[in-house]
Amino acid sequence: MTRTKPFPSVKKFNHLLTRLVDLREHPTAIGLFKYICNLGVPVNNYTRPIVLKSYCHCNCADYGFPVLGMFFKRGCALSAVTFSTLLRGLFMKNKINEALQLFLKIAREDLCEVDTLLYGIVKDSAKDEDRHRLEGVR
Repeated sequence: MTRTKPFPSVKKFNHLLTRLVDLREHPTAIGLFKYICNLGVPVNNYTRPIVLKSYCHCNCADYGFPVLGMFFKRGCALSAVTFSTLLRGLFMKNKINEALQLFLKIAREDLCEVDTLLYGIVKDSAKDEDRHRLEGVR
């Protein structure tokens, strides 16, 4: 795909990344994402959750923050889907405090619309003693 000129559309790369994630080939998906970024292929808002999901499933949720920064620099809007993927990854890695801090930052600074999906992730994943920190957040 990368030898053709001009490059295929970002939709084709997103489709390939999605198939790799579906096959649980997360390291391969991350490698392909880095490769297409180095080639200068433009990425879009649909690429971000795919890559974040791969990092989270590789127990590297921390590496999702630089990816967020990269998309933020490109002017892409941050969405609840993006943050929900990152929150799930932090909870999966048992980084509960970091996940709760991120959720509180999202809610307080209106980084995106906090919807039932985000609340549900935090409610299902947070321990009982951590839930009192979330009272009154809207």
